[in-house]
Amino acid sequence: MTDHFATLDDIQTKLFLDQNSEFPSIAADLRIAQAGEQSVVASVDYMGVFGVIVGILAAIPAPGFQAGAAAIQTALALGEALTPTVTGEEPNQLDQTFAQMRRHVAKLQQQTRDAITAQRRQVLGDYGLLATVGRLVASNIWQLDRQAALSSGRQGFTRSVYEAFIPVLWDRWEVTGCIVNRSFAKQTDCSVPSAGPLVKTTGLDFQGVFARQKPCDFNPIGGKLTCRWKSFEELGYGDTVKTLLDPVTSACTYNAIAGTSWRYGCSLGISATELMREPPPPASPWTFQVLRCKGKRPEARETGTCPEVQPGGPHP
Repeated sequence: MTDHFATLDDIQTKLFLDQNSEFPSIAADLRIAQAGEQSVVASVDYMGVFGVIVGILAAIPAPGFQAGAAAIQTALALGEALTPTVTGEEPNQLDQTFAQMRRHVAKLQQQTRDAITAQRRQVLGDYGLLATVGRLVASNIWQLDRQAALSSGRQGFTRSVYEAFIPVLWDRWEVTGCIVNRSFAKQTDCSVPSAGPLVKTTGLDFQGVFARQKPCDFNPIGGKLTCRWKSFEELGYGDTVKTLLDPVTSACTYNAIAGTSWRYGCSLGISATELMREPPPPASPWTFQVLRCKGKRPEARETGTCPEVQPGGPHP
C-alpha cells in the first residue's frame, strides 16, 4: 500500500520538475517575449495540465472516498483559479498571461501535493478503505504505470499550453481578390502566399492560419497598397509548427516493451485539418480570430479591405 503512494509521489515530483523546467522552452517556442508577455492573455485548461495526477487521485474505489476525490478534482480545476481575491487583481482561469499561468501552476502543484498527502492519510486511517486498496494493489488490478503516466502527463501539459496560447498569437485570414496590379493607375501589390498545410489558395483567393502580423501597408499619398503575408519561418515559428503538426514518432509513443514514451521535444501530431477547420467544433481549442477582407486598394464607400481589418494586439 505504501508503495502505491510512493509511486504516486514519484510521478508527481517528476512531472512537476519537468513542467517547471520546460516553461522557458515553451515560452521561446511561442515567442511570448517578442509578442509582449503582458499583452498575451489566454484561457488555460488546468485539467489538461494536471489531468494525469487528478485521474489517479479520483481512482480510489470506495464510495465514501469517491466524493472526496471528486471534490479535489473540482478544486484543482476550478476552485482557486476562479475564486476572487481580496484585491480583485488576480486573473481568473479565463484571463491569464503566460507569466500568471506559470505562477498559478506552481500554486496548483502545491494543492496537488497536499491532496496526495490527504489521500494517503485518509486511506491509512480507514481500515476498510485500506483493505480494499491493499487487495487491489496486491492483486495487480490497480497498479500505477510510472512511465505511462509520465508520458501522458508530459504530452497533456505541453498540448494544453499550446492550445491556450497559439490561438491568441495566430490568426485565420480569408482573403478574396488578392490582386497584383502595378500599373500607374492602380498601384496594388497583394501577394498570394504559397500553399501549404495551413494555407489553401484558389487563384486570387486564399485562406489560412498565420502568425499574427500586419501584412498591409497603404500609402494614401501615392495610392500604393502592398500586402504580403509572412510565413511562420520568417516570423520565427518554424519549429513551433513542426511541434504541432509533425506525426508522433514511434520513439515518442509510449511502449512498455520498447521502453519509449513521449518526452519534451516530441511533436504533438495535431492535424492541419483540425487547425484549419472553419467553423471549429464547439469544443475545439483552435478558435482563431478570423479576418475576412478584400486584397485590393481601398475605394470610396468600400469597407472590408485588408488594411482596414488588420489585427491589434501582440505582434511578433
